[in-house]
Formats: sequence, C-alpha cells, structure tokens
Amino acid sequence: MIAVNVAKPPELLDAPWVLSANPPSYVHDLAHPVPTTMCAMGLRLAAFEMVFRSLRSSSFSQEKFYQKMAKPEHYGSANLSVDAENIVRLARNRGLHAAWGRVSPDVLAMTNQIACFIDRARVPLIACQRYSDDERHLGHYRVVVGLDDSGVILHDPCPKTGGQAVRWPLTKLHDYWSRTGENVTGGVAIWIAKREIECPLDADLPNHWLNVPN
Repeated sequence: MIAVNVAKPPELLDAPWVLSANPPSYVHDLAHPVPTTMCAMGLRLAAFEMVFRSLRSSSFSQEKFYQKMAKPEHYGSANLSVDAENIVRLARNRGLHAAWGRVSPDVLAMTNQIACFIDRARVPLIACQRYSDDERHLGHYRVVVGLDDSGVILHDPCPKTGGQAVRWPLTKLHDYWSRTGENVTGGVAIWIAKREIECPLDADLPNHWLNVPN
C-alpha cells in the first residue's frame, strides 16, 4: 500500500496556483489548488493532475494510477515512476489532446517553443527534468505556466524543490532540462489541451541534448 502524504506547506493546497488575484496576462490562472501528492515518485502524476483538473471537473486518483502505471526507473534504483508516454496516454484516454517531444537545447529556440504554448496556444507545458542538484538522476515533472522577459513561472508539486508560482530564469530551466542519464534524457516536455494544437517541440530522435555537456 502506497502512503499518501499531504504536500506542505498547507498554502500549496489551499491557495490558487497563481498567487495574485489579478495575475499578469502571461500567467495561466489554473483554477484548482496544487493537488495532494504522494511520495516523490508520484509527483509526476501530481503535475498531470494540475493540468487535468484545469481542463476537466472530474476527480482523479494519483494513487490508483500510480499503482497501475508506475514501472521501475532505468538506472537500477528501486524507484517506480510514470513516464511521458503514459502521461500522454492517460490524457488521451480522457478525451484530451496530448503529445510529448523535446525542447531545443538552444536557449533562444527553447524560449520560442515555450512561447508557442504559453503565449499563443494558452497551454501550460509539463517539463520533465531532473529532481534536484543532489539527486540528478531522478526524474521530476514541473508545470510551466508563465513566461516573460525575466524567465518563467512554474508550479512544482514538490515543496522541497519548489512549490507554487516559482520564478526561474531561463538559464536554470534549460539547465534542469539537461540530460543526466536514462531517466532524464534531455528536454522532454508534455502538452495537454482540449483541442489539437500545432506542436513546435522537436521529435524524440535524434536527441540533440546528447551533445550538451551536463
């Protein structure tokens, strides 16, 4: 049985995702609080739930789908995780449009790709990145919801590594997208929407992040 832990601090659950009552136009005012999240390996489903509950009013059980979909991570730990393909499948099975690909390792091109989702399509982007500097080989999902000249605004379902409406410079976002191994393969991103959108992400292969020093 997987223990379900409440994310702390409590305001991550009680407050809306966007701190301001009148957020700037570039911030997606997603209507639901950051969801209750399980252990660190279940945080990927917490990121999915953030986006899913902004699009659908139906409930979602992280624990149920974690037990159903989680599989061993690649680098040999005892950890289980849910990969990008399963997140996409989860969304499509609920009548949503979704796909995954890679952002460019070029910072300017990466920024333009993010802008296509955030500014033009008004769709948040799930960033599949390393968990932390100390645990570089663990994969982790963050939800990019805003973009301006100073960087991005993202929601991180893990209070240890972020929280609600965190500001990151683009250089940090790029760095955390860097490849660290078979779990964090570089630049992976997922979009989920009610409609089909033009996806500016690079294809999975060839993986241009293989040539980026990490």
